[in-house]
Amino acid sequence: MKKKEEKVVFEEVYKEHKEYVYNTVKNYLYYKKEYADDVCQNIWILVYNKLHKYNPEKGTFIQWLYTITKHEIYKFSGSKEHKKELYCFGKEDFNAYIENNICDYSEAFNGEKEREQKEKIELIKNKSSKLKKGQKEIFRLYYFQGLKHDEIAEIKGLSPNTSKSQLMRAKAKIKQLIS
Repeated sequence: MKKKEEKVVFEEVYKEHKEYVYNTVKNYLYYKKEYADDVCQNIWILVYNKLHKYNPEKGTFIQWLYTITKHEIYKFSGSKEHKKELYCFGKEDFNAYIENNICDYSEAFNGEKEREQKEKIELIKNKSSKLKKGQKEIFRLYYFQGLKHDEIAEIKGLSPNTSKSQLMRAKAKIKQLIS
């Protein structure tokens, strides 16, 4: 492919996927959102430089892009300690998740004072860090990025049913750890 053609292809890819990449980075780096633009810039430079190396026989484009994105996030985060933080919940995201998606916990929020509610949310937040890596990732993609199971399946190279079952296991594990 000639340079001019590569540039046109890159521009199309960028337009189509820029929000996805930015939201992924922003969600994973919730504790350092001010760095999201820098990480995204690094990702897009890599994509531009490696676009000619993409091989559709090895997976879908979105899987390739997600892999680059994830590796840049890990690279930015550096140490193993920071990698663990990538899977913790940001307070706003977690509170919204609890209020909107864990209906089974609704009794914990009815009639309790705000302080008790915050304690319960902190407990759930701490226990959720014990999820397996794959479950945490699917949990985050589903709830924080709003992806559907077929989209998660494409990104992760799984079936939609595997995505659904891992999400169910993640929710069940959080409930079990809290009980």
